[in-house]
Amino acid sequence: MKHITEEQLIAYIQNELSGKEIENLENHLIGCSQCKGEFIVIEELTNEWNEPSLELSVDVTLDVMSEIEKTEKQKFVRKNKRSTYLDFILAAAATILFSQLKIVDYIIDTSDHVIGISSVTVEQANHSLEKGMSSLNKINLKIQSKTGGENK
Repeated sequence: MKHITEEQLIAYIQNELSGKEIENLENHLIGCSQCKGEFIVIEELTNEWNEPSLELSVDVTLDVMSEIEKTEKQKFVRKNKRSTYLDFILAAAATILFSQLKIVDYIIDTSDHVIGISSVTVEQANHSLEKGMSSLNKINLKIQSKTGGENK
């Protein structure tokens, strides 16, 4: 005699078998005490699984939800305070660092130096340009004297 599998018993309990399969299974359960015992155990476990074991009152649910909201608000407030303190500490540290290292003075001195170099470079360029123009004028005068003043 072939016994019924657990899968077949579960399918029977969940009404997933066809009419012929149901008839064959029920006939087998009548004649086989082993399968009948297994069926009873599976049926009890299924019923136990489907029944809620503990019903919570609406008050308990509301209490839990309000506690969750309080906890979330406290975390948010605490996080904002930490952020404010951290911003303040970072600003103070940056101020102390800049004042101790005199970075601002260095930047100002560097830009003055760059401006000084630029003005020296402009003066040198003007001087070179004047020398070049003077040399061109001398060359032009020499050319004019040799050609008799024809080029103007």
